[in-house]
Amino acid sequence: MPSASGDFTYGDYFQAVSRFLSRNDWRALRLAAGVLDPDWPAGKPFCEIDIFLEKHGAFYHPARVAATAESRRVALVVNVALSPEGIDLLASEVETIHRLGDRFSPEYLPAVFQRGTESLPDGRRLEMFLGQWFPDFHEFHLESAAPGHPPQWVVWHPDGPRFLDPLQCRALHRSAAAILTAYYDVFSGAQILDWHHAAGDFVVRLAPEKPLVMRLVTVRRHGPLLRDPPRDLAATLFHLLLFLVSTTLWLRLDRCRGVGDLILADVATVAPALEGVRDALILKTQRGELPEAMLEAVDTYLGACPRRNLTEMIRALAARRPPEDPARRLIEAAATVHADHLGALLAAGGLFGT
Repeated sequence: MPSASGDFTYGDYFQAVSRFLSRNDWRALRLAAGVLDPDWPAGKPFCEIDIFLEKHGAFYHPARVAATAESRRVALVVNVALSPEGIDLLASEVETIHRLGDRFSPEYLPAVFQRGTESLPDGRRLEMFLGQWFPDFHEFHLESAAPGHPPQWVVWHPDGPRFLDPLQCRALHRSAAAILTAYYDVFSGAQILDWHHAAGDFVVRLAPEKPLVMRLVTVRRHGPLLRDPPRDLAATLFHLLLFLVSTTLWLRLDRCRGVGDLILADVATVAPALEGVRDALILKTQRGELPEAMLEAVDTYLGACPRRNLTEMIRALAARRPPEDPARRLIEAAATVHADHLGALLAAGGLFGT
């Protein structure tokens, strides 16, 4: 089994995860099951616990855990980190998910339970945390289409790839933008950073005759894009505009089939992304996170934004990336078209008239 810190065997991996879960008579697993399933038979023994290695990520080696007691079954994940970078991220992510759940809404992120440490036979340390697994949710990625046609979004369903129709694509981008905006702090500019479609950070559930449902499975970092926090209304609106520009742009970016060359979705995804931002900002006012009068100020500011400013923002975002990063070149090439499309939508109705 490869890792950034050297190799270890599948046996080492499964034994470490089993030790972590079985501590104190499987106490963490019991508590998690009771939280996720209100009808969980408390006090009843597990009749089956299955552990599956899902994939190797850049930072984690996640294991899916299926636990059964009587007729009830819950799904969880144990995220396992071995590399120094993964161990640092794991500690930060556990704290961040807890904090975002308390500060905003926990509904779009996985619940996080026990965190702990195990060791490999050679003494190397493994950091782990037990979290919620989203059953029936799957990764989705862009795939190249025929020449002259925009790339297509495809859900990696176990029964075979599911190509999304136009209505599902709109729902996809509207939902993703709404989730990111739900965790955007309008007054500090703090937002979820370093997320990537290519890493499978968003997952989606498709069901016949039901709306598409989306979740975000990880939060690597939450903070402002700019060093200086907003100190007045003008700066607050500028930060929000920057968030809007970067979010609508980054929602278009993926790797072909998740692992290939970087690729951009069609610019038509911008309109549903704006709808998602609008949905989330309205919900913030309903929850008391944002004064309702702020929405009018946002609409006036965004509707009057010159398109050249949008283009400059996109180029500035590209310039923040390393010169050798292919995303930088792709973003620079898309700057004018993206800014023109976004600017036209904002000018036509602001944000709340879209």
